[in-house]
Amino acid sequence: MSSLPMFMMNVIAATSLAAGQIPVGGDPDRAQDIITGSDVDSIRNIASAYGKVYQSEDKSGDPKLVGRMNGARYIVYFYGCKRHTDCDSIQFYYGLSSNKDYTQTVDDWNRTMRFATASIDEDGDPVLTMDVTLVGGLTRANMTDWFDLFDLQMGDFRGRLLD
Repeated sequence: MSSLPMFMMNVIAATSLAAGQIPVGGDPDRAQDIITGSDVDSIRNIASAYGKVYQSEDKSGDPKLVGRMNGARYIVYFYGCKRHTDCDSIQFYYGLSSNKDYTQTVDDWNRTMRFATASIDEDGDPVLTMDVTLVGGLTRANMTDWFDLFDLQMGDFRGRLLD
């Protein structure tokens, strides 16, 4: 047992936590696993576990990732970037070019599913998007979970569209 009084130990722990020296989980090694909107390479590395991915730029010069999951092309757009880095959010995007009317499929999706949102784009094509905030950073495990979720939801959405 420490020779410091419990009150003093609590003050030291609270000060270290507030200063960001100890992550909320209490494990100082996890502080290195936080991914922010400046860590495009880390996000790309996670994306590469799902298939081919390459980094590009959008029309304004902000980063974007273009990849494949289970044979389907998707994009990760970076938003709220300061000088094309330090972005505050990302958006997963999947779209299917088609001449069919998918209004009912999109309505059914939005009524029954969480996290990803379906819509019809300006060309009349079905689109699936999922926004993720990066403010304060995400753990590597949490970012991987977002990719897992989009992989599952994109597969489900594609299945509904292609039936």
